[in-house]
Amino acid sequence: MFKKIFLLSLIALCAVSSCSSQPSEELTEVPAQAANREFSRYVPYLQGKRVALVVNASSLVDSTHLVDTLMSQGINIVKIFAPEHGFRGEADAGAHIEDSRDGRTGVPIVSLYGKNKKPTCEQMRNIDVVVYDLQDVGVRFFTYISTLHYLLEACAEYDKPIVVLDRPNPNGDYIDGPVLEPDCKSFIGMDPLPIVYGLTSGELACMILGEKWLDTKKNCDLKVVTMSHYYHHKSFHLDVPPSPNLKSDHAVRLYPSLCFFEASNVSVGRGTDCPFEILGTPSLSGDFTFTPKSRAGATKPLHQDQLCHGLDLRSIADSKSINLDYIIRYKKELGEGFWKNKRTFDLLAGTSLLRRQIEDGLSTDSIYKTWEKGLNDFKAKRRKYLLYGDEHFVEHPYIGLHNKELKYELPTKRDSVAQLIWPALVGNPSEKDIKALCALVGKYNVGGVLLKQMSIYDIRTIIERIDSAATFPVFIAIDGENGLAMRIEDAVKFPKNIVVGRQLDTTLIYNYGRAIGKQLRATGIDIDFGPVVDVNTNPKNPVIGARAFGNKPDHVALCGSLVMRGMQREGVIAVAKHFPGHGDTMVDSHVGLPVVNHCRARLDSVELVPFKRVIDDGVMGVMSAHLVVPALDATGEAASMSCQIIDSVLRKELGFKGLVFSDAVNMQGSISAAKGEVPELKMLLAGNDIAEFSVDVPRAIDAVAKYLPSDKLKEKVSRVVEAKRRCGLFRGRSMFGYPPAIANGVEMEIICQKIASK
Repeated sequence: MFKKIFLLSLIALCAVSSCSSQPSEELTEVPAQAANREFSRYVPYLQGKRVALVVNASSLVDSTHLVDTLMSQGINIVKIFAPEHGFRGEADAGAHIEDSRDGRTGVPIVSLYGKNKKPTCEQMRNIDVVVYDLQDVGVRFFTYISTLHYLLEACAEYDKPIVVLDRPNPNGDYIDGPVLEPDCKSFIGMDPLPIVYGLTSGELACMILGEKWLDTKKNCDLKVVTMSHYYHHKSFHLDVPPSPNLKSDHAVRLYPSLCFFEASNVSVGRGTDCPFEILGTPSLSGDFTFTPKSRAGATKPLHQDQLCHGLDLRSIADSKSINLDYIIRYKKELGEGFWKNKRTFDLLAGTSLLRRQIEDGLSTDSIYKTWEKGLNDFKAKRRKYLLYGDEHFVEHPYIGLHNKELKYELPTKRDSVAQLIWPALVGNPSEKDIKALCALVGKYNVGGVLLKQMSIYDIRTIIERIDSAATFPVFIAIDGENGLAMRIEDAVKFPKNIVVGRQLDTTLIYNYGRAIGKQLRATGIDIDFGPVVDVNTNPKNPVIGARAFGNKPDHVALCGSLVMRGMQREGVIAVAKHFPGHGDTMVDSHVGLPVVNHCRARLDSVELVPFKRVIDDGVMGVMSAHLVVPALDATGEAASMSCQIIDSVLRKELGFKGLVFSDAVNMQGSISAAKGEVPELKMLLAGNDIAEFSVDVPRAIDAVAKYLPSDKLKEKVSRVVEAKRRCGLFRGRSMFGYPPAIANGVEMEIICQKIASK
């Protein structure tokens, strides 16, 4: 029975970190769900805060504006920031927008278009949080993303969190165009993106911060509320036009190709019923004609009241590329009379090269080829920030960042041994420490690395460097018993387990486990040395205390199982600890070797109960403790070095088939128990699969290679390699988004609030 459960857990874990080759028919029929409709995922976070909204006419929840919706939920809206086209979305492109007040709610409106494109200190003063909800179109010169850039910068400078309620990208299924060059940076192109960049607003915000494109060294507290059922390859209908002159889905698809004409003397149909679906000019002849008229959103259109001859593009099929044929054709026919403003064209293109290529008469294919390198470089960067799959993913669209070909075979016995010996990266590592660890990984093929204290803003880069040094996949582990913040600075701090254990809501406890799993997955961590399932029956216990869920075996078992299942649901290997139970000790095993003197009957009824439960429920890892339990091993060996306790009790009696980790090798309990011998060797001989926090990896490898029987080595390595395969590590590290945006997300904050309130 256990074997079946364990295999199912591995399969589920594999499913979480892999993608299917074909979209799921069931899921593709579900429309993308904009994040602003999923109130339970963000509204509790806003309660009791002074909220500023960045919204316009597209910011609807069904047919009701987000401002009205949130105010009906009791949210205190103190300010509205309006982008280009204004709060109601009726102003012309480029028109100056004045500050005002919303006539319906009385909320003051601050324009972020015109001279004031970035909120000032005074404008941010009475705000606790900024919420961004604008319908973007996924094109670099659409200025809502420039407003987003400035908002991120202002929120970083003035220490305000920003919540992006993500929305679908109608041009999210392809990437095309030249990448913006520095000398063409402007409000219609702030960041080094191609014209069509294939990211949602939430993903783009992650990329802006992750690539450090802001003009500030301060970190921004970004929180992205993701969508349900959105995938980049899926097309969809926009319920509300994102701006006054993008009136249809077809116009949105043509926009990347036709917006270049804004710098020309050719009309794109502003002042008609179908802007960005037609082209024309009075100076040419042709069968199709239209006459631009002054109207809302286009009060002074190009060639106003003049009969224009040109092209009707309303019936052409949507494409997944920028079409340069139109602009090349009109430039050829009009000559120098084509240009209205060459500098504007360069700013739209993000480079002056495209204009020169068109003037020189280059073919479209020749021009496209000059974009390839920039696009390929951008795609490699973009992959790190995806929150949704390019294809349809089974559970979560984790995207592998480590693309080099990894070996499936370990060439030597020492390479195999190294899979079982894991070093740790010291807390707050220096550049020297990181280089030394990467050199160790590269030279010895160590199987995993334990991370200690560091900043959440550094963790992803460090993991990427570890991966780059490896020729065989490396597990990344952490002591995250109550979430990432236990070891990682700047992460959302979940309550300690003793507080979680006081909850009566089992769904909340399970979701707490899922939240921890999401935190770790966001940063690329595969294994959590948690949950703690020790039953804390000794009030004077110097080491467990608040780390435990409580002092009643069945309750600890239930909480441990719920948290474990939540973590593993998100693709993280949970490691229950400290076997066979550290809850009733008077000595901290970090500084000494504790003894648990209970009889076997007591152990069966208290200490072992939670371990039996989590094993039966499919936990994938168990950690052995540095403590002596005479009732289980009369020889006095510590549990972490006792064949009787690990092989006989854990493996045979309890039926555990997963990975067994020793507690840290560097602890005094380990050193005392080893009695002068190599602790890693004693641990592996006793039945552990992995000796973690090894402080002398070469010495340990030498000893284990010499004395560990080949059949035992093969068995342990097989378990480790199979777990890596199931986790998808041979396809690349599973990370998504920008770590702070996910690990410190709104959902994490809400979980904390719920646990505290109950």
